[in-house]
Amino acid sequence: MMLFLPMGFALDEASPAFKSETINRGQKAEANTLVFLKANGPSALAAGTALKALRKLHNDGKLDAQIAQFHERAVNGSIVDPTPASALPVFIRLQPNL
Repeated sequence: MMLFLPMGFALDEASPAFKSETINRGQKAEANTLVFLKANGPSALAAGTALKALRKLHNDGKLDAQIAQFHERAVNGSIVDPTPASALPVFIRLQPNL
């Protein structure tokens, strides 16, 4: 869902507001993801259904623009995320060999 935060995000584990910031970003990403799904295929509300729809869209190449924008934002420093690369899906890792 990080793909659907168009302005990027910065998360700092040391921040006292880390949990609330993470929840807020997650809610915004969820809302943007549902809008994207509704515009590009089935509108899915359940997590499993949404994930299945996103996989299909990814296989069909319909997430390519979002993935490219995510990589661009990460390289430009618009995305600061403490998540280890190994925990991210392969298609959004900047170093796919991790």
